[in-house]
Amino acid sequence: MTEEIKTRIHELAVRQIVADFQSIKEKCIGESIYGFGLGLVEDITGFFSAANTVESLKRKLLEEDDKDDISSFWLISEWGYEGTDDNTLYEFLATFIFNIEDGKYESAVKDYEEVLTNALKTCDEQGVFGKGQERENIIVYLHYADAANEDLDDISSEQINSTASHQLFKERWNSEKDNLTKVIQRKIDEL
Repeated sequence: MTEEIKTRIHELAVRQIVADFQSIKEKCIGESIYGFGLGLVEDITGFFSAANTVESLKRKLLEEDDKDDISSFWLISEWGYEGTDDNTLYEFLATFIFNIEDGKYESAVKDYEEVLTNALKTCDEQGVFGKGQERENIIVYLHYADAANEDLDDISSEQINSTASHQLFKERWNSEKDNLTKVIQRKIDEL
């Protein structure tokens, strides 16, 4: 991708993330957001924003048959709140995506992941996800809804979140260690 295209994607992504997070906050007034993420698919087609709250997760867990399945904690396509249906970024991506030369698509995907990670970092620096303890209570990351790159969750988390939050997130699937899943479960138990 050219620097001009990366810059435009970044601008459009930041605008969408800000609008999406604000929309989500308005939908879940009185609830505690613990996660915000951008859902991607293997093709460069834009993203969807999603967030989950401790309260929303508790409602979902009460409905599920398998109480030990922790995927609802971290698979953002299963989260309770989604952002707006803004198609501006998608429309921009469609103007050039089909012109990527054969053999360069993988490189474009990596550029796209990097630009979106940077857009989340920009939003974080602007205080979109809160400040102080409010921000520390929210893990922010990119996630492939189609499992195209399962490492992206951890890679993006490390670049966006505090070291302490990222370490807890990185261990989220490991029941042998203290991790963010256990932290969220304790908050659910307190409700």
